Amino acid sequence: MKNTVLIVDDIEKNIKLLEAILIPEGYNILKALTGEECLKILEKEEADIILLDVMLPGKSGFEVCKEIKNNEKTKFLPVIMVTALTEKEDRIKGIDCGADDFLTKPVDRDEMKARIKSLLRIKTLNGHLEKSYDDLKKLERLKEDLSGMLVHDMNNILTSINLSLDLVFANKSIEPKVLEYLRYAQTGSREIMQMASNIIYISKMEEKALRLKIEKVNVGELISKCAEGLKYLAKIDSIRISQDIGCDGRVSTKADKSILERVIINLLTNALKYAPQKSIVTIKAGYLISAEHKEKSRLEISVSDQGEGIPSEFHEKIFDKYAQLGVKKEEIRCGKGLGLYFCMMAVKAHGGRIWVESEPGKGSIFKFILPVK
Repeated sequence: MKNTVLIVDDIEKNIKLLEAILIPEGYNILKALTGEECLKILEKEEADIILLDVMLPGKSGFEVCKEIKNNEKTKFLPVIMVTALTEKEDRIKGIDCGADDFLTKPVDRDEMKARIKSLLRIKTLNGHLEKSYDDLKKLERLKEDLSGMLVHDMNNILTSINLSLDLVFANKSIEPKVLEYLRYAQTGSREIMQMASNIIYISKMEEKALRLKIEKVNVGELISKCAEGLKYLAKIDSIRISQDIGCDGRVSTKADKSILERVIINLLTNALKYAPQKSIVTIKAGYLISAEHKEKSRLEISVSDQGEGIPSEFHEKIFDKYAQLGVKKEEIRCGKGLGLYFCMMAVKAHGGRIWVESEPGKGSIFKFILPVK
């Protein structure tokens, strides 16, 4: 398939000279005598490259080049500016307008053919790259749609399981040991639901499509609710969840209650996962007082465990998407998950910050601060 060259020059003699060089090379030729005519041709015709004279009546070549590069349809169209101007400032002006290359009059035919071939090769590669990018975006959308559908269906199934278990718990004749096992099953089921919800919320936060429902939240009550919901998970390894709420438990802030609850549950679940048997996981909440104004400036919540701790080189990596790092028995433990990544995204959405303080052999403390509103 022949490539098409659009020649823009107000002197027909120059156009014919360029035609005489390019037609034998197998190029189709489009011609324009003014910048305005060039832009009109591009609205109707497909060109592969433009040879654009700088000195044109009406709109200059610089202005035309700028319009071509600012147009979504033609922004990747290669433009070679053909000029008798040799000043450095003129070349800089052409680059600022988006010109891809320059030819100086009188045009050297071999140089022109080489520059055209080079830019057409780059244009072809850009076309392949753009197509690959579009294909990747389609695959990404398909993956997201599939993930959303699977998460939705999985949540429906798990909701049915939990409702059925709630009905079982209402039966007072079931043996305590059996009830205990069923509690473990329900805790696991709820943890899977939490993971599924993380996927949905993370997707919305990454797309900046999540709208926070800000309301006044009693932090002490919320922490107690989260700890109560995880007591059966803690019981598996005989771990005690300790609560330390400042201001006699009267700690509150304005936040999205459901998302803040998920952050706390994720951090507690993470701590329980790596805490040793018969140890204590502690969650604290309190205000940070501004030294300058002597008033509450931020709310700090922390979750600490007595596990093996995390080396400093992994303190930032643990918040990466799909990555969890911990230490157990002097070996790095790696897994895949979204819990801590969700926490980071959720805290940032509230205008806060989250981090970890830890070193091997001394446990870990995950902390986050939120502005007090």
